[in-house]
Amino acid sequence: MKSNLILLIICCFSNLTSLSQKTTKLTCIAKDCRNKQIGLTIIPRINFFKLPEDTLAYTMEFLDSSYSILSVLDNPISIENVPVSTYRVEYRNIFSQKMKKIISLNNSSENTITICLDSLDKSLYKQNSLARLKQNDSIVIAFFAMHTNIESKKIVIKKQGSDFYASLYSLPGDYLPIEPERFKNVRLTKVNTLDFIRFENEIKKVNEKYCSLESNYKIISKYLNTTKKGGECQWNGFRALRYSFFK
Repeated sequence: MKSNLILLIICCFSNLTSLSQKTTKLTCIAKDCRNKQIGLTIIPRINFFKLPEDTLAYTMEFLDSSYSILSVLDNPISIENVPVSTYRVEYRNIFSQKMKKIISLNNSSENTITICLDSLDKSLYKQNSLARLKQNDSIVIAFFAMHTNIESKKIVIKKQGSDFYASLYSLPGDYLPIEPERFKNVRLTKVNTLDFIRFENEIKKVNEKYCSLESNYKIISKYLNTTKKGGECQWNGFRALRYSFFK
């Protein structure tokens, strides 16, 4: 009888312990994952649907102290006592596309997830103009932006042998001319080429109807020719590409 009582107490304690492990602190970071040089001017809303019930469990809305802009710094939001389970996460990226991802929380005291608001769905990164370039072919990306000053620059990517090289130039009217020798013939790494593939696919999806900043892109090559207005309020594609190539 005594041994049975001890066993019952141990079982009860075990059950209580397992129950205490079924909730966790959920911390969510929503940001531009490309680099910290780029800020976002959107207020993301992240919805968490608990599975398998598929019911809305939590909503996180990210605001800074001014209640108008998401800072370039990480602004995590945390929720206590979140049931350990699988969740479907929904949000809109900077291209106004509805995104979904599945997360599974574990039994640790805290679970942290990062939402990259700057990314398209992976299936949309299909075009690769670099792969079509032949010896000495080039791609020219000209960029113009009107802020308090005028920014006017271009990036030239050229294929030499089996490698790609990029150079950065100031165009007429550029308020902050660059030192040309420092930014000439930079050999692109695998990461750099992936960043360009990202750039050429994302520029087709930029849709900033209410952006007050004037900006224009013009891309010239045998295999990729396009012009685009906008992109400076959210996407900042030229700045991200320049940072990748010449940081």
